[in-house]
Amino acid sequence: MKLICLFTLSLLILCHAKPFKVEWSTLLKASVNTKPLDPPDITNCTKPTDEGEINSVTFDPAEPKAGDTVTIEASFFLKENVTKGTITVSADFDGQQLYSGDLNLCDVAKEVGLPCPLLYGAHNFKVELPLPSLTPTGTYSGKGVITDQNDKEVACGEGTYKL
Repeated sequence: MKLICLFTLSLLILCHAKPFKVEWSTLLKASVNTKPLDPPDITNCTKPTDEGEINSVTFDPAEPKAGDTVTIEASFFLKENVTKGTITVSADFDGQQLYSGDLNLCDVAKEVGLPCPLLYGAHNFKVELPLPSLTPTGTYSGKGVITDQNDKEVACGEGTYKL
């Protein structure tokens, strides 16, 4: 489940691994994937009026398989200083909600080596994520929205992995 949260937040440029409340019966019914994953389908839902611009998000390998380590690199630009904020995250597996909640932006930034406050300008980060060798097949999807200290939207991203 760590994969889903990191995938979702990587779409937003900030990654964080947080335990999910999992319906184990759903996962146990799923088969295990040993074939390469399809490349992620990523949508940048950041609006031109938002305080941030997502420049790039890359996955290496682009089509990982269970047991691989995926490197996620991202770059973004902030149009204003962000002194604190919230990341609202939702993650699903085959249409079943696995996680929905809010994360503290500064806590997440510090965990991936970014400063807080996040100042005006360009930022980059890199995260390595080991995929479990027993990854259930199915559709993983997630969405995340970052808001700042004034509840103004900074960035938005959503995406889907089909295993």
